[in-house]
Amino acid sequence: MNLQEFLSIKPVKKFRPKDLWKAPGPFAPGFNDKPAQILSGAKWKASAGTAEKPFSMSVRVNRKGRIVFQYDPLFMSRLMEFPYWFKNTIYHELMHVFLGHVTYRRPEKYDRTKWNIACDLAINSILSNGGRNPEHVADFILLPGRDFYRNLPHYLSSEEYYEIIKSWKIPKDENHKFNNRTNQKRDRIFTETDKAEFSKIQNDLFHNIGTGILPGAYNDYVFVHKHEASIGQVPELEALLLKITELRKTEFSSTRRVRNRRYPEYPGKRVEREPEPVVLMVDWSESVKPELLDKMDHFVKMVNKSFPVVYVPFTTDIISEQVTTYKVGTFRNSTRGLMGGTCLDASLKSVYSKFPGQNQIIVLVSDFNDNRPVSVVRKNVFGVYAESYSHHINDHSEFHGKIFKI
Repeated sequence: MNLQEFLSIKPVKKFRPKDLWKAPGPFAPGFNDKPAQILSGAKWKASAGTAEKPFSMSVRVNRKGRIVFQYDPLFMSRLMEFPYWFKNTIYHELMHVFLGHVTYRRPEKYDRTKWNIACDLAINSILSNGGRNPEHVADFILLPGRDFYRNLPHYLSSEEYYEIIKSWKIPKDENHKFNNRTNQKRDRIFTETDKAEFSKIQNDLFHNIGTGILPGAYNDYVFVHKHEASIGQVPELEALLLKITELRKTEFSSTRRVRNRRYPEYPGKRVEREPEPVVLMVDWSESVKPELLDKMDHFVKMVNKSFPVVYVPFTTDIISEQVTTYKVGTFRNSTRGLMGGTCLDASLKSVYSKFPGQNQIIVLVSDFNDNRPVSVVRKNVFGVYAESYSHHINDHSEFHGKIFKI
C-alpha cells in the first residue's frame, strides 16, 4: 500500500491519546504500566497534516525535560486500522527518546532532515527484525533494503546511517513527504547532568517495557548499550544465555545460614544460596523430526555447559517418568520414547504445578506446531524454535519478544 492509498482510507475509530494508557485500548493486553505512565505523563499536541505535507507523529524533549508527542489525529486514526503498524509507530517514537535521538546523541552541527532519516532507518531496521519481517512496519515508511535505501545494510547505528547519507541528495518522493514538526530552537540542550538524569527514564523503559518492543532477545542489548548497532552483533542463543545468567543473579540472589559445627549453640555463617536449575521443556511430539531433536539436544548441551538443568520432555503433557536433573556439563543425549501430539498449554500448566516459584526460569524448546494459544506465560518463560520447522510460530503472540531461534 502506497501513501496515497493510505491517505484515502476512511477511519472507523477516532484516535485519542488517552486510549494508549487506558484499558481496554489498542495496547491491552501487552502494554504494561510503566510505558502507560510515560505516555500519560507526556504532553500531547494535535497538529494536522495536509495532502502536500502529510504528518504522522513526532517526539521531542522540551526545555523543561518533558516528553512532547505531536500527532495528526486523522493520520493516527487511519493507522489504527492496521494494529501492528499502529503499535510499532508508538514504539518507534518511544525509541527515539530512550535511544537519545532527540537529546544527547544529536550531532553538534548536522542536517536535521538527514539525521531524522538516519534515526528512522535505525529504528525501523530493529522493528522489522533486520528486514526479515517488513510487514511489521508500514509499507510507505523508510527502511533499509527498501526503495531509495535498498542498498543499505540493516542494524547500523543512527550515526553510521547518517555518515552514509549525509552527502546524498534526498529525493522529494511521497515517502519523504512526512513533515517533521519539532522546533529545533525549542528543543532542550542536554548537559552531562541532564544525561545522567535522563538515563533514569531510559532505564525505566528498558526494565519495564522489556520484551515486547523488539524481536527476540535483542531488547536487552539495544537498551543496555543505548546503541542500535549492538543488536546485529549478538547471536540470539547467546543473548538468551546471557539473559538467563542475569536472571539467576537477580531473581535468586539470597543467602542461607549453615550450621555451626564447632559451636552448635551459636548461629553459623551465611552463604550464597544456590540458584534453582533451569527448567528445559523439550518437545517429544511426533512432529519433531529426528534432525530437529538433534538441534534441540545441542541447545540443551549448550545451556547445561553453564547451568544445572531439569530436562522435562512433553507431548500432550509432560512425561513425568522421564524428568531428569543434570548437574553442569553432564547432559549427553536424549532417547525419545513414546511420541504423540503437542499441547503447549497443558504441558506448561503441569510444569507450573511442579515448579511453583514465580521466578523459575523455564525454556520451552519446541517446533510450536500447536495453534492453540497458551493461557499463561510467566515473566521468566522463554521459547526456542527452529525457523524452518515451526509453521505455527506466528499463532503464539503471547511469546512475542520472548522467543529465540535455534
